[in-house]
Amino acid sequence: NRDHYITILTLLLLLLQTNILSAQTCTCTGTNLVQNHSFESGTNNWSWSGGNLYSDTYAAQCGTKAGHFQITNTGSNWVSQQIGTVGTNGITAGSILNLSVYGGTHNPSFYHQVGISYFTSNWTYISGNYTEVNAQLPSMSLYNITSTVPSNAHFITVEKGGNGDWIKTDRWCVSLSQCNPDNGSAPPFCAPQPNCPTGNNFLWSQ
Repeated sequence: NRDHYITILTLLLLLLQTNILSAQTCTCTGTNLVQNHSFESGTNNWSWSGGNLYSDTYAAQCGTKAGHFQITNTGSNWVSQQIGTVGTNGITAGSILNLSVYGGTHNPSFYHQVGISYFTSNWTYISGNYTEVNAQLPSMSLYNITSTVPSNAHFITVEKGGNGDWIKTDRWCVSLSQCNPDNGSAPPFCAPQPNCPTGNNFLWSQ
C-alpha cells in the first residue's frame, strides 16, 4: 500500500510539474507592447480606478499569476496600461494592433470587456475596439481583437472593466503590423508608398 501511494504521489507531482512548465511556455507573437503582461511582477505598469487590482495565483493561465480586478464602482471603473504613442515603436496612423488576452469572470451575468483605446495628445477619448469577456472562472477563454490606429490618435492603451463582480485576465499580448493599402477595408489614410526611380535616367510618356 505504501508503494502504491508513493507511485500515485510521484505521478501527481509529475503532472503538476508538467502543468507548470506548459503554463510558462505562453508566448506572444512578435514584440509585445504590454509590460508585465502576466502580472508576474505584481501590479507594476498597470493603473486602475473604481476597484481593487491584485496579482494572484488563482486561474493563472501563463506563469504563476493573473490579474484580478474587483469592481467596487459599477458605474465607472477601469484597469489600463499605456502601450505606446503614435510615432514611437513603429506605430503610425493606420498601423494594425493585434490584441490577445485570456479572461474570465465569476459571474457572467455582469458585463465585462477587454480592449484597446485611443486618445488625443491631451487624453481626449477618440475610439476603441472591445470584446465581451464571459468565460466562467476558474476557466479562462482567449479573446482576440484586431484594431486600426486612427489618424488623430496619440496615446494608446489596453484596458479592462465591467459593471460588477470580478474580471480576471492573464497574458496580455499586443503586436504591431503595418496597414496594407491593397486591403479593401484599409482606412483612407493607409496609402501606398510611391516607388520613385533614382539616378538621372527618367522615361517620360504622355
